[in-house]
Parts: sequence; structure tokens; C-alpha cells
Amino acid sequence: MKTKAILLIFLTVNTLCVFCQDNWELSKEGNGIKVYTGTMNNSNFKSVKVECTLEGTIDKLVAVLKNVDGNNHWVYNTKQTHMVKNISDKEFIYYAETSLPWPLRNRDMVINMLFDKNNTNTTLTVKQTGMKDEAPEQDGKVRVPYFNGLWEVTQADEKHISIHYHLSVDPGGSVPSWAYNMFVSKGPYKTFNNLAGLLKSN
Repeated sequence: MKTKAILLIFLTVNTLCVFCQDNWELSKEGNGIKVYTGTMNNSNFKSVKVECTLEGTIDKLVAVLKNVDGNNHWVYNTKQTHMVKNISDKEFIYYAETSLPWPLRNRDMVINMLFDKNNTNTTLTVKQTGMKDEAPEQDGKVRVPYFNGLWEVTQADEKHISIHYHLSVDPGGSVPSWAYNMFVSKGPYKTFNNLAGLLKSN
């Protein structure tokens, strides 16, 4: 039991440290959405932080996130998605392919999504963890070797939710870090703009 407890503490701290940078720089701002970039430990690729308050509720956001097949309607440059394994009403694993411009090859990833909502329905945490070996690699695509996302959501009032989102990713393959970092804020900004419209319409 002691060994398991120590392992659990180590994994928790390790996950949190992925997002403990204090060198965030505001990269893009508009429509109440702020996108920051920061240096990721032991990587040439920048991590991302998004802060925004959107019209909607936690339940609406959960419904959008659980609708895996609809990701291509709002997640930037998503070509296709499908469910890999539905573990419970709070956890599932899904596959996603992201389109990249020629001559780069499309990236694909397998992500575990875990929901943790409090009893009063006022706070929500969603952890996204890459599981690259959970599904077979696809010909012509580059499997993303590392993906770690964290949603921290609070119900600000009856009609608005406050979102803090962190993302660290290694796109794999031969994408130069400078090229990736040039566009690292564009995708999250467009994604959250699309999410805002989707939450309003639902």
C-alpha cells in the first residue's frame, strides 16, 4: 500500500509540474479570450495557456466535450475523430487526426479524457492524456508522442463559465520547433472562438 501511495503522489506531482511554468507571455487576445505561450520543460516546443469566460454552463461544455464525433466542427484543423474505448460516464479514450499543410504529414493522437465534476455542479476538471500505443498507428500519419491537456472550469454565474486551459504537446516527426511555435497560439484561439459559438447555440 505504501508503495502504491508513493507512486500515486509521484504521478500527480509530475502531471501538475507540466503546467507549473511562470514565464507565460500573452500571445493573442480577442473576444474575451487570452492565449499565452510558455517554455515547456525539456522541450523546444512551447506550451499553451488559455483563459476566457464564455456564455454557457458546465453541463453544456461537458456535452460538447463528450461529443467526440463533433470535434471537427470546432477544434482547429481536426480532420476526423472517433471513440476508441468508452470506459465510463466519466472517462473515455478517443482518436483524433489533425490536418497539416503540405509537405507536412497529418498528425494523429489517441487521448484519454477524464472528467471530475463536483457535487454542486460548479467546478469541473478535465484531464487529457496522450496514450499513443492505445490504437494502431495509421499509414501516412505521424503519431503524436506526447499530449497533455488540462481544463479547469468554474460556473461564474448562471449564464457564464470561466475556463483555464493548459496544453503541452510534442507533434513528433520532423516539424521544426520554430515553425510549430509560430502557429501555436492560432489554433487554440480559433478553437475557443468556435467553442464560444457552439455553447451559445446549444
